[in-house]
Amino acid sequence: MRSRSSSRSGANVYLTGQMMSARFRVRSVTASELARRRGSYGVGAPYVPLFMGTGTALALVIAIAGAFAGTAGLAVAAGYFAFFMLLSVADHPQASSSAADRRRRRSFARAST
Repeated sequence: MRSRSSSRSGANVYLTGQMMSARFRVRSVTASELARRRGSYGVGAPYVPLFMGTGTALALVIAIAGAFAGTAGLAVAAGYFAFFMLLSVADHPQASSSAADRRRRRSFARAST
């Protein structure tokens, strides 16, 4: 980075500079702005479990068909794939929800008991 300067425009602070012949201007964000933006978004990508579940079912069908056809390698590979896809589908709601959502659910569960 060759040069770095800051300029104030209203309440915003802009950092400007040049890096490898590319010039840039970035607005600085304060911690209070980030806290204000944080929200509850629920489950991210709601169609992903549907597609992963469809892939799991298809892999399971291929594994069963491979077992009946006598191709053990295909049956085992598709069976492993179906098993791990099933684990991914089961883990998706936990992995895609935010930490704030999990805390809210835990506090609600404690309050209702």
